Amino acid sequence: MPTIFGGAFTGRAAAAALLLMVLASPQQAHAANGGVAVDDTDMDPVGKCKVDSWASFASNRDRLGVVSPGCVFDFGRPVDITFGLVRGRFDGEWESGATVKLRTLIVPGGVGQWSLLFSAAAAYNITTNELADVLINIPATFQVVENFKINLNAGWLHNLPNDRGWGTWGASFDWSVSDKISLIGEAFGLLFNNDPDRPRANDPRAQFAVRFKPTEDIDFDVIYGRNIFGENAHWITVGLNVRFNAFGERTAAAEPTPIRRPVIRK
Repeated sequence: MPTIFGGAFTGRAAAAALLLMVLASPQQAHAANGGVAVDDTDMDPVGKCKVDSWASFASNRDRLGVVSPGCVFDFGRPVDITFGLVRGRFDGEWESGATVKLRTLIVPGGVGQWSLLFSAAAAYNITTNELADVLINIPATFQVVENFKINLNAGWLHNLPNDRGWGTWGASFDWSVSDKISLIGEAFGLLFNNDPDRPRANDPRAQFAVRFKPTEDIDFDVIYGRNIFGENAHWITVGLNVRFNAFGERTAAAEPTPIRRPVIRK
């Protein structure tokens, strides 16, 4: 069965999550990845962990479910490591997969500046017991103002069983309209497709997301997508993303209470 990018015929469930996890990233500082597909350059502090989960439903009855835990570790520089467990139905057949993704910031930025990040990932097809896809992605973010940014992605996907490769691209905007609501629009896709069985694999894919943040560490996502896996279908995705401090980072509540010493007046 075809991958998410619409090229090779292998491990589509694992490769589907590969796009939405490797091209996916936090959409604002300390936000979770979720089911969006274009990466930005935000990095959580060392010790911050998260569990992202989402379910996607297509008009052609395809399905995809993902649970994705991850943490930021200190390897001399902060490295975000995320794993994913995937279950999906495509063309009437169920598949299972697993993914791993690594992200690290290369060039920091700020308001009115560009920043750059390096990301690498792999997808394993549990159903066929083989390594299916690897992906290198370079996200760049321009922070226009404090609550609005533009993200650009460029990368390369290689399918191992069929020895095929494609360029990948993505562009998005992220607008935090308030402390609790963000709007995210994105387009992404493939370049250099040479699969005669899928001549429309280069057609762009798109999503629009509304993210609700009831607290600083919880997000709810509702996402509408079109052709997101190259199958020319409409998609609805719902997601829940949770973050927490596991190690290293100290919250304000963990700060020691200052000792008040008595003042001796003479």
